[in-house]
Amino acid sequence: MKHISSLQANDCFYDSDAPQDPTILLWLLLFAANHFDQQGDYGKALELIIQAIDHTPTLVEAYTVKARIHKHAKEMDKAAEEYEKASRMDQADRYLNSRCSKYLIRAGKTEEAEKMMAHFAREINGELNVHEMQCMWYELELGLQYEREGKLAKSFAMYRYIEQHFDTMYDDQFDYHYYALKKGNINAYLQMIKWEDNLYSHKYFMPSALGLLRCYLKAHKIAEKSDKAEEEAKELEEMKVRVEKEE
Repeated sequence: MKHISSLQANDCFYDSDAPQDPTILLWLLLFAANHFDQQGDYGKALELIIQAIDHTPTLVEAYTVKARIHKHAKEMDKAAEEYEKASRMDQADRYLNSRCSKYLIRAGKTEEAEKMMAHFAREINGELNVHEMQCMWYELELGLQYEREGKLAKSFAMYRYIEQHFDTMYDDQFDYHYYALKKGNINAYLQMIKWEDNLYSHKYFMPSALGLLRCYLKAHKIAEKSDKAEEEAKELEEMKVRVEKEE
């Protein structure tokens, strides 16, 4: 922090009189903001990253760091806003667009996320071709968000897409057995066998499988409540008829 204060005041390090390039202060501010973010001091981290943005408003990385700080502070709306600013600076950057979509979904802005994904995903029959691309991070994020919103049908559909992707991968490996043995590529064949054994432990499959289970259980509880409500209404109607007869 001494170096930052000295650079802001005198354009040099605190233990030197040699003038420094202005970008050194910028990257020190980013480094310090990341440090305090990791330490959980989000107020100090935001203070430093705002200084970095004031220093160079055109630096995309400054906005992504600020978005990450807001995310860690559980402020997803603000985090999504910062990533939208970063994305507007370079709309051809697929990484920025995809990260922005992820933050928008977590902020509950699923329609805006879909528009962002449309920058690099084609539309087929009124829907983005994210399922054909097997874009599982997008499907998983949507599934989790729909589940949080209580939209079980949409959530179930997203989780099911992921399950289908892994089933397709598993089925496709059958064609590779004959091909690998024919070509004599034993090392690649053994790697494929090992990969196949661990296929369903993938980081996207496990959360989606658990999501499917939660959807099934929640749907079952809703059905039980509905049946119970119907039974109670029926009992109430029978009791009403009995009371009227007694009168």
